[in-house]
Amino acid sequence: MRDDEHGIPFTVLLPQQIRVEKFEYVRLADILLGRAGRCFTEIAFALYMYGLLWSYCTMFGLSLSDVTNHFGLCQESGDGVCEGSLISSSPSPSYLISVGIFAVLAIPAACMDLKDQECVQTMLSLYRFAAFGIMILTTAIVMGSDPSNTSIPPTASSVKDISALFATIGTSQIMHFCFPTVAEGARDKKALFSIFSMAFLASFILFSALGGIAACYCYEVGSDKCVNKLITNDWGKYTGHDFSGSVEHLDGVEWWAFIIRYFILVFPAIAMLSNYPLAALSFGNNIHSMMSESMIARLGSKDMLVAKLIAATPPMILALLVSDLTVVFEVVGGIAYILGFILPGVFYLASLKAAAEHGSHLTTPYTFWWSTPLLAKFMIGFGVSCIIFTIASLFFPAEGHTNNNANTTSSLYTYH
Repeated sequence: MRDDEHGIPFTVLLPQQIRVEKFEYVRLADILLGRAGRCFTEIAFALYMYGLLWSYCTMFGLSLSDVTNHFGLCQESGDGVCEGSLISSSPSPSYLISVGIFAVLAIPAACMDLKDQECVQTMLSLYRFAAFGIMILTTAIVMGSDPSNTSIPPTASSVKDISALFATIGTSQIMHFCFPTVAEGARDKKALFSIFSMAFLASFILFSALGGIAACYCYEVGSDKCVNKLITNDWGKYTGHDFSGSVEHLDGVEWWAFIIRYFILVFPAIAMLSNYPLAALSFGNNIHSMMSESMIARLGSKDMLVAKLIAATPPMILALLVSDLTVVFEVVGGIAYILGFILPGVFYLASLKAAAEHGSHLTTPYTFWWSTPLLAKFMIGFGVSCIIFTIASLFFPAEGHTNNNANTTSSLYTYH
């Protein structure tokens, strides 16, 4: 049975009936929620994606800038820290140059099709798993050899810190908007649920293990600087025996520890080179869905290229102007609740209503026993509660050192 306006099958009973055509997030909102729902989704989606891509650009610039500072390319400010580093508020020339390098590399990659990125993305994924494994393993070994420096880290106790943690976790695990783009190349569409479930589970385990073990290992127990704002910075002082070395001097550093040191330090920058093209490609596909038919006709064969450039270019400019990630994380996290919890539940309820109006039962190969209106309503309520909590937290100042942990998690999520 089909909807006369969009020609979309409401009932898919057999796996082989899955259509090849994909529906981007914004187009789905137009089909199920009408013009008003589409406009709301477009605004929320654009704000979220530009904020997310902005954070990717800034993270690359800060990370690469900090690595170059290790080789003496550092302009110290009055307080003795490198200007434009992760603990400085003013962008340095090395940061601006780093963002420029990122633009040269990432924007052309974002204009490529997913199939053209397959080889590079596979290599970068292998590098990620290796980096995560090395970080977890080296920290565990050092903790085992020096238990005295292991402690239970301070927890987020203020409302604002808890809100920041929730927003960060929500953002790192909410990637629904990329599903159509990433899944397009899958040969077996029936296995998509298993593939994405395993991906979410793997990322959850890796991030939890790394964040937990790194937070428990401190050289200054009880100090506000127990955990770095960017967790990979800890490996800038890795000696092969502990993390008490010096960035400037290599005395006592094993040769293989030197390799590990910079293998990990460049991790955020390399991870951003993987994240940015995929997210920008998905955003470009959705921008193309937002374009009117007349605009697409005027652009002709360049319509997709223009959409991808609109998605990939503005975040670079924002990163050059502002390098403070704190506000970006909180805003992006709040919008993530809308895209990850509220809209999917609304889509599901709207699709059930549309199917009922056509006298059909909505059943797909992705329908499971928990696919119920009750669960959809619960997710909507949960998302609304998170947004209210986030807004309320703005009126409660953070307390003491707990904000340090929130910042650590915020920096860590961008590797996702």
